[in-house]
Amino acid sequence: MPINTVTRLFAPTVVALVLAGCAGGGLPASPIAPSTAGVLEGQWTGTFTTIVRDQAVVGPITVRFTTTPNSSGQVFRAELSTSNIWLPIVNTGDATTAYPGIPPTSFTLDQNYASPRGCRGDLHAIGQLETARHIDADIIGFENCPVLSYTGHLILDKQS
Repeated sequence: MPINTVTRLFAPTVVALVLAGCAGGGLPASPIAPSTAGVLEGQWTGTFTTIVRDQAVVGPITVRFTTTPNSSGQVFRAELSTSNIWLPIVNTGDATTAYPGIPPTSFTLDQNYASPRGCRGDLHAIGQLETARHIDADIIGFENCPVLSYTGHLILDKQS
């Protein structure tokens, strides 16, 4: 095929593709607007169980989730307050849900806290946002005074 014929056949296609790229092409918008409140938004209450050296301690917990701006409703500030006698803390950390944040989906909660034993601790909850109103998660944590690890369980239900 002569070069003139190739140019005549493919030049309009190349021009059309370039113009389409300049006309607002690109990745489609997220199905959840950046300012949308995520499914966790609001106050949740439930039970917080810690297991240290084979001793289980159960206590009430309240968590207020606030959606982080521009996170597509998946990243949250988590203000936690628990009356568990082994770990009575009030703290702020982070929580996330997997994209697109629609249950059932994975859930994580991360807290770095000042321990009542005079040191620092880390608490990580990993589980499921089973419905828009129920979370079930396992807990792993540790403190550095001396090094002490613990496990546990978290059950949360969204308040109206």
